[in-house]
Amino acid sequence: MKIVFFLLISMIVNVWFSFVIVRLEKFHYSTQIGMCSERVLNDGKKFIRSYDDIDMYECLSKSEPRTSDWWNLLYGLKIL
Repeated sequence: MKIVFFLLISMIVNVWFSFVIVRLEKFHYSTQIGMCSERVLNDGKKFIRSYDDIDMYECLSKSEPRTSDWWNLLYGLKIL
């Protein structure tokens, strides 16, 4: 019974770590390629502005730099 409980807790922790790794790799890659560094004005011109922490977090949370979270997990674990 102790082994089953330990395995269940271990699986829950591993799944949670996977979600955290995916989110951090998404933030890392979005920052690296500059997804949240510029904004587009209404007339189509781009400008760079300094973000405060809340704007940057919201932008990075909504960004999708790769096609799938599986890619983020593989890159985050340094498999690829």
